[in-house]
Amino acid sequence: HAQAQAALAAQAHAAQAAQAQTKGSNQGKKDMFQELERLGSLKQQGLLSEEEFQKLKMRMLSGI
Repeated sequence: HAQAQAALAAQAHAAQAAQAQTKGSNQGKKDMFQELERLGSLKQQGLLSEEEFQKLKMRMLSGI
């Protein structure tokens, strides 16, 4: 359950980061890259599956 909760928290955080990123500015791009690095780290730790990582990454990059 801890992994599922961590994945949900990561999804919620990614959604918030994507919303903040859509406001524009170079800071938004910098934050997005930091968030992508964090998601990659979560995937390496086994907290996100490859499928979850790809889904979150695409959501973030599309600004949804």
